[in-house]
Amino acid sequence: MHKTRISIGVVTIRERLQGLRRLLKSLHTQEYPKELIQIILVPNMDSREWALLSQALESEFLIGVQILEAHARVLGAARNEIIDCADGEVLLLLDDDCWIEDSRHLSRRSRLHELHPETVIGGYYNDDASVASDHFYNDLCNTWVEMDPQGWKCLGGNTSYPLEVLKNSGARFNDHHAYGGNENILNLKLWKQKIRFYKTRSVSVGHQDPSRFSKVLKKAVLQGRARAHEDRDAGDRPELRSLAKSLFDKVLKKKRPLKHLSYYLLGEIAYFSESLSETLTETLPESLRDRLKKPKINCNPVKQMVESAEEGQNQGHPKAHSFSLPSENPATENPAAQ
Repeated sequence: MHKTRISIGVVTIRERLQGLRRLLKSLHTQEYPKELIQIILVPNMDSREWALLSQALESEFLIGVQILEAHARVLGAARNEIIDCADGEVLLLLDDDCWIEDSRHLSRRSRLHELHPETVIGGYYNDDASVASDHFYNDLCNTWVEMDPQGWKCLGGNTSYPLEVLKNSGARFNDHHAYGGNENILNLKLWKQKIRFYKTRSVSVGHQDPSRFSKVLKKAVLQGRARAHEDRDAGDRPELRSLAKSLFDKVLKKKRPLKHLSYYLLGEIAYFSESLSETLTETLPESLRDRLKKPKINCNPVKQMVESAEEGQNQGHPKAHSFSLPSENPATENPAAQ
């Protein structure tokens, strides 16, 4: 008998109407008690754009979905709002370009959390066979997870957390830098607190692989630059020698496919150059340093709206519109009756 309440958090952007429709449809067809599912949707766009997007969705897809206030914010801030609103025992984070292919996915994930209490459960990506792509990015992501020697690296679009562990740890997503891979900072904080991680392909999800290789390479550059800023904020200021060694260890020593190699190489070069420029800038006089100071990196797809929205962002509990989720069986509407 299912007893674990699962909160599912999704951050959506305006370009992914079809992906969001496919994801919501897959969630509504799960063979799991509806009263034990909470779906939290964060429209990462302004309210007018969300009004147009929601009209384009089939109305039944939004039944049972808790929709937070629509406005532009960085990815980490949006995910923190999901944490604040979640009321389940487990929080599953999915991206809006993912979908669940197995109707018993939530049942399987619930069982994993029961078998591995106080453990973060990470899954993998499956390819979208309907898209003409060589599936490079999905393969890259799965390889990155598999080759993790410490065990804390998980895919941001397919990871579930025991909510009590997440809240008690005090770990939060970084709400200043908006870029893919933002979940790495949170996972590393949990790992340093001795939180366990368990990764399995039994809870894989479908994922639409970006079709353009150039888009993936651009992401590598943005992630590398942002990672340099993260290390700087954490007080980690690598020297030139350590940067060169990192580049050699992560890229040249690894026997990776050519496309994988180019991705890692470009990311490490971006990290290297950004870190080096930060180090050199600090040796300059303060007056000259202020003139050369770079603006904060913003790699979110809605980056043109973020700056204007941040000033007016509500600092309190995010506003939400709640909809009751109809039970599959009216006789089991009360979970306690089971």
